[in-house]
Amino acid sequence: MNKLRSLFAIIVFCFSPLAMASLDFEAVFNEPGLKGEATRTLEERFLKLLNMAPAGSEVLLNIYGLKMPYIAEELVKAQERGVKIGVILRNFDDAESVKSLSILKNGLGQCSFGSCLKVCGLACSAPAFNHNKFMLFSKLSDGTENVVVQTSNNFWPSERNNYNDFLILKNNTALYQGLKKYWLTLRKGNKNPGLPVQISPDAKLHIFPKRLIRPHSPALALFRSIKCAPGSIVHLAHSRFTDPRADIAVALADLKRDGCDVKLLIKNDVGVERVGPLRVVGDSPGLKIKRILGDILHLFPYEEGVDGRPYQEGDPIRNALHSKIILIHAPMGDDPAPRKLVVVGTHNFDVPSLKLNNEIMLELSDDKLFDVYHASFDRLLGQFNELIAE
Repeated sequence: MNKLRSLFAIIVFCFSPLAMASLDFEAVFNEPGLKGEATRTLEERFLKLLNMAPAGSEVLLNIYGLKMPYIAEELVKAQERGVKIGVILRNFDDAESVKSLSILKNGLGQCSFGSCLKVCGLACSAPAFNHNKFMLFSKLSDGTENVVVQTSNNFWPSERNNYNDFLILKNNTALYQGLKKYWLTLRKGNKNPGLPVQISPDAKLHIFPKRLIRPHSPALALFRSIKCAPGSIVHLAHSRFTDPRADIAVALADLKRDGCDVKLLIKNDVGVERVGPLRVVGDSPGLKIKRILGDILHLFPYEEGVDGRPYQEGDPIRNALHSKIILIHAPMGDDPAPRKLVVVGTHNFDVPSLKLNNEIMLELSDDKLFDVYHASFDRLLGQFNELIAE
């Protein structure tokens, strides 16, 4: 009898709306071109969401920084009309960041969990920085609930020149509640909560930092699970890839050797960051990464540098890639059937993202989502090829 009940439970789950339904999503991309153009696509979409938040609803932001005072003013206005606003962000020294932070400090006041504003810089609840960029909307005026926004975009003017994604996931209770718990944990300055990786049937949530010694790398495990078959695709549009993460480069090269179509778009990023006395990152892509990946790597000739040196005043403004996107269409694990998987978040292939920072990497299994993201990838690759051909 118990076996029959278990079998019935499995059948009910497999045919339940939760298990069968596809993701309810809207994917928005900043695609300004590669010759200095700038667009406000993502900030405008955020403000539209904010304006749709009704009185009594909750809007929680965990963002790396804010250098747009007018967005700070809109957050204060939303609270004044009855929206419960909570913000976690990092402070910066530039004038626009200082002004934005001042507006929030003077305008947001107290919330049920304490101050509505949490300034979370070095060692927030990790050894290094809170690098997250996600937003939670409990309800919108069109009836949508439990909205999660995961983006690679920072709210500062230079991002208008960069390629970024802004993924809106709607009516996703499990993911919303999990990230709200995570938000409240960071708000208290505590360590990451013990959330399940399989947060919902179609979503896995990886939270960083991992441990300092021999940390588990979800990205590496994901690449190692791929079984290349005819037509298999592994395409990446990423911001940073430094030599200490060379094991990922080896895994990608192995996939190329095994017959997968592997491509990596990455920006040129020159420089060194330090956390205390530690030299934790270097140039991206690193020399070892370039050597391992070879023609897999499609390197933008500029970002914050020109011809391999850091950006200097007077250099032409050019556009770059700030996304952290992985697109997979291939069999994975023991399943011979190919799956379409989209991985988004804030996680770069460098040391801080793995061992030091508060970060998120979100795996989403959905055919339509893959197709939308891959169309954006193809547009970017086409523009890149046109640029190089000039």
